[in-house]
Amino acid sequence: MTRRNGAIDVGEADAAFEKLAGFDHLVLAVSGGADSMALLELVAEWAARRHSRHLAPTPTVRVATVDHGLRTGARDEAQSVALRCAVLGLPHTILTWSGPKPAQGLPNAARNARYDLLVQYARSLTTTGTQAIVTAHTEDDQAETVVMRLARGSGTYGLAAMRPERALAEGSNVRLVRPLLGFSKARLISTLVSRTLTWCEDPTNTDEVFERARIRRIMPVLDNAGVTAEALSRS
Repeated sequence: MTRRNGAIDVGEADAAFEKLAGFDHLVLAVSGGADSMALLELVAEWAARRHSRHLAPTPTVRVATVDHGLRTGARDEAQSVALRCAVLGLPHTILTWSGPKPAQGLPNAARNARYDLLVQYARSLTTTGTQAIVTAHTEDDQAETVVMRLARGSGTYGLAAMRPERALAEGSNVRLVRPLLGFSKARLISTLVSRTLTWCEDPTNTDEVFERARIRRIMPVLDNAGVTAEALSRS
């Protein structure tokens, strides 16, 4: 495999996760999809390497899966993450978005609910030290976000898209960190395949009722025209 599509190696992972070492506590947001399962494996291996090398500090690592209560299979997917975490020796919890769901703007509401639940969980763990919620957003996600905002006529601030790190709440010590923005989804899948690991497929990712799924469908057309995810992400 080429480096563009091959599995992420140890050196790349160590460089990508270097910023994570500056936190006291990490909460990995793992849905069970390919991207987040690769994040789970890579961070678990990174933390183990730091322990074996007696590198300090090494943050505590916990895993959380949000069940939005929108699909019947979501609970089973969360349980599959729990099983893998048990093998890796990492604590895992399932966070449930309960209550009524809006008829309009569901993706945005679900995203806000997900981050609210993750922040509440992180805060429940400790009142001291710095905390990071770590997500598996990729180069592909970044490129899709740029195209979505371009389609809406966003200004330069909006076209900056997703930041590698930001605060999740004003005055909070909980940060959102996206260490995999420099890697393509294909490389994360290769990382799992190289370890003979499986993942779940969320059917909403291809449901064109949702804007991101519609944008995702046209990304190969842009790529064939030379407007690649890598170029969009760099921009």
